[in-house]
Amino acid sequence: MNTIWRLTATGVAAMVLLSCSESAPSAVAPEPIAAHSMSRPGLACDLTSTMTKDAERWFPDPERKDARAVMKKVSSACSAGDQAKVTKYATLLLLGMEMMVLQERGGDAQIGSRLANALLACTSGGGCTAAALPNLDLAGALSAPAGMFRVYTGKDDDPAVARATIPFTDFSGNSNAALFGVELSDGWSWTAANGGTHLVLVYGTPVVEDPLALLEPGFGGLQYDIKRWPANGPFVSDDIVHVSVCFQSEVSLPHDDTGESPQPRMQRESTLLTQHLPEFCRSASSARQASLAGGFTAIARAVLPARLLAMFSHVRTPVVGGSALDFSRFAPVIAGTSGRLELVEGPKSVVHRGKSIGPIVVRAVSGGGTPIERVQVTLYLKRNKGVPAGAVLVGNTKGYTLEADGTVTIDGVTIAKPGGYVVCARGELSGFTFAETCSQLFHIRP
Repeated sequence: MNTIWRLTATGVAAMVLLSCSESAPSAVAPEPIAAHSMSRPGLACDLTSTMTKDAERWFPDPERKDARAVMKKVSSACSAGDQAKVTKYATLLLLGMEMMVLQERGGDAQIGSRLANALLACTSGGGCTAAALPNLDLAGALSAPAGMFRVYTGKDDDPAVARATIPFTDFSGNSNAALFGVELSDGWSWTAANGGTHLVLVYGTPVVEDPLALLEPGFGGLQYDIKRWPANGPFVSDDIVHVSVCFQSEVSLPHDDTGESPQPRMQRESTLLTQHLPEFCRSASSARQASLAGGFTAIARAVLPARLLAMFSHVRTPVVGGSALDFSRFAPVIAGTSGRLELVEGPKSVVHRGKSIGPIVVRAVSGGGTPIERVQVTLYLKRNKGVPAGAVLVGNTKGYTLEADGTVTIDGVTIAKPGGYVVCARGELSGFTFAETCSQLFHIRP
């Protein structure tokens, strides 16, 4: 499982078809193909001259000839004010870049980054103009051995997978390797993305500097930065993007001092994600046979004392995955499952009956203190002495913690009967247990 290829021959094949089926391109002259900065019908084309040079320098032979032909069509379409064709041909060149990157045949990474940014600008609706440049740093995604550069055009939902594995040392001290990837279980929201254009770029690189601050033990310091363009625009639904990492050999998870079985989880920035088993890791099914149980663990059980064996649990995993609402930096971690709820903001000390006691803000965290998203939090009244009979919370008493910081805000809850009260919160999420949290005593007045 050293490399996973996604052959995108259709992109360059389409380029070849264009160069054969439409008018044959003339030889490249010393001057740029597109010399004007503004087309007559109104599309701005100030990037096409530089793009022509960059395509010539970045694409290798024999694809350079086809890229030259398609780039000429981008320039011609921009000059003619035909945005539909500008987008079409710019997308073909991006697909061609994707295939060259997968084959590790692209040119200078900085030139490639500049060319890809310009091609993305060409799909934004105003021609090929510097005003539309997204200014993405794509050099690492194009050149890093474990980089990721995946163009989605709405025709398929193949996963975006790093071009190579990342070596690391696992909890047992064994050498291992990890492969990061992103897969979709539904489509993109094209209406919201890029003004309706069917184009999304997912790109990423391993994190080697300024790593995330991990409160839970990380898998060998593995971290990966994954982004998408355009950055705005929702997905069709919340649970369609799944970021995962497959391991070459199963990782044996360590205990904590309480003997608790840990849970492998994917962390996004500072929040633990809900668990997901990805499809693309099935190609790593051999990892299940290459388990540590047949190697290190078998030897350890024969020679190590019980107190050292207790450092390793029966839990082993060949993959860690999570469902994310957005892209950022990700890391597989070992999460302590004895979590807790924290009352960030409690009820007002004195509230008139029929008025909201909130807002109530609750945060869910793991045993290591990492915030957890999508925990269902429910408010209830603590039945301590002095609570009026029949008193209940009125309104929506449930909510889910957010991915951003693991908090949920519940507002609009009222109590009809005057008296002294304590409101508590409980949390539910498969694989985690949460200790309740309660407020100070507060009073409902008539």
